[in-house]
Amino acid sequence: MKVIANGGLNFSILDGWWDEGFDPEVGWKIGNGEEYTDHDYQDEVEARQLYHILETQIGPLFYSRGEDLLPRGWITKVKNSMKKLGPFFNTHRMVQEYFEKFYVQAYEKRRELQKDKWKKAIELADWKDKVIQKWSQIKINKVLNGKSNKSIYVGEEFPVEAEINLGELTSDDVEVQLYFGPVEKQDNPESNSTVVMSPSDSKMTNGVIIYKGDIVTGHSGQQGLGTIHRFLHHSGELLGKKSSVVLMHVMSQIGASYRVQDWELRAEASELIKKGTLEGQWLKEGMEAFERGGKVNVIPKVRHGLVVDEILAEVDQGEYDIVVLGSHRRRGWTDFLVDDIAKQVVARVDHPVLVVHGDPGV
Repeated sequence: MKVIANGGLNFSILDGWWDEGFDPEVGWKIGNGEEYTDHDYQDEVEARQLYHILETQIGPLFYSRGEDLLPRGWITKVKNSMKKLGPFFNTHRMVQEYFEKFYVQAYEKRRELQKDKWKKAIELADWKDKVIQKWSQIKINKVLNGKSNKSIYVGEEFPVEAEINLGELTSDDVEVQLYFGPVEKQDNPESNSTVVMSPSDSKMTNGVIIYKGDIVTGHSGQQGLGTIHRFLHHSGELLGKKSSVVLMHVMSQIGASYRVQDWELRAEASELIKKGTLEGQWLKEGMEAFERGGKVNVIPKVRHGLVVDEILAEVDQGEYDIVVLGSHRRRGWTDFLVDDIAKQVVARVDHPVLVVHGDPGV
C-alpha cells in the first residue's frame, strides 16, 4: 500500500488488498484472480497479460505528453489513486478491522464456548463428528403427495409427505426441504425454490420420520419436486452468533452457459445478487436458507477460474471446519450422482467433506 502515498500506481494480480481496491481509474490488474494447479502455465498466462498491458496501456499513458511535457493522463490517475485509495487502504483501518472483525469476535466466541465447563464446545465437536460419521445413513424411502391425479392451479397449495430414514441421526441434526420448480428448468437450481418440511409427531421405527410440507405453485406448466436434506438447522443452534458460513460459487468460462454475459464472469457476489442474475439469485436463495438457522453469518463469495482449482484454493486459503459440496451431474429429478468435480475435491482436500447427494426419486 506504500505505493499510494508515494505517488505511484499499482499494477498487480488481484491478491491481498489490491483484490479489494482495484479500480480501472486508479491502476491496472493482471488477470481476474485465477489460480491454476499448473504454475508454469499460470506464469505464462500472466506474463503475456503483463507485457500486453505495459505495451498497450501503461507505456502510452506515461509517454503521452503535451507542450508542457507533463503526462497529464498519468498524473490524473495518480491523483485518483491518492484520493480514492489513500483514506481507505492504510494501516489504521487494517488494525481496526482485524480487531473488530476477528480478534473481538474470537474472544467473544471463546467466552461463549467456555461457559459451563466448555459445554457448547463439547456439544459442537460431538455433533460434527456425529454428522460426518452418520451422514451416509440418510435415505429417502419415498415421497407422497395428496393430489397426484388432480390438476393444480397457480397459487394453490400442494401437500407433500416424505418418508426419511435418518439412520442414527435425529430431526434435531438435520433440516429437510422440498426442492421444486418448472420441469424444463430442472437443471438450473437458481430457477427453483425450496420449502422447509416439518417432522411429524408420529415417528416410525428404525429412525424413519415422516416430514410434511406444502408447495405453492407460482407458475403454470409442468412442475417437478424433490427433497433435499440439510444440516443447517442444528448448526444454527450450536454455533455462536459470530459464526460464519461462506457460500461460494465459481464462475468458470469453461462451464459458462450461453446466457451468462461476459461481465458476469468477472463480477463479485454482491454485484451478481444486486443485478439479479441467475447466479445472484442462487446465492441469495442459499443465504436465506442458511439464515433460517438464526445465528449463522452467511458470506456470499464468487471465485473465477477452473472450478476444482478455485475450490481447493479457497479451502487452502481460508480457515474452514468443514466443506460441503453439492453433486450436480444428474438425469432429471430421479438420479443425482457425485460428479467428477466432487470426486476430485474429496480426493485432494485435507478437510472433512460432506457431499450432498440428490434424492433417489420422485
